[in-house]
Amino acid sequence: MDPGQRELPFYYCQLEAIETLIWWVEAQPSFKQGIVLQGDGGLWERLCSKMATGTGKTTVMAMIITWQTLNAVTFPKRKEFSRAIFIVTPGITVKERWRA
Repeated sequence: MDPGQRELPFYYCQLEAIETLIWWVEAQPSFKQGIVLQGDGGLWERLCSKMATGTGKTTVMAMIITWQTLNAVTFPKRKEFSRAIFIVTPGITVKERWRA
């Protein structure tokens, strides 16, 4: 086993979900030409990634939090990155995972 490789590799759907969300936030507007996501008129832009049961949604959430936090610290003046993280855990399983 390669010592630089993760012991538990990411699923392809986890990588696609995080890469898509990162692309949407960081890509230049010219790359997103013709793609429109309708908002709800609220103060914040909300994005989602639909994933099936058992595909690692909690891991994707952790990757999003890590990406946002590291970028917020590295680029404090950029408004694309969050200064605060709000987590809502709808089920007992997710709540128990966050305690560990």
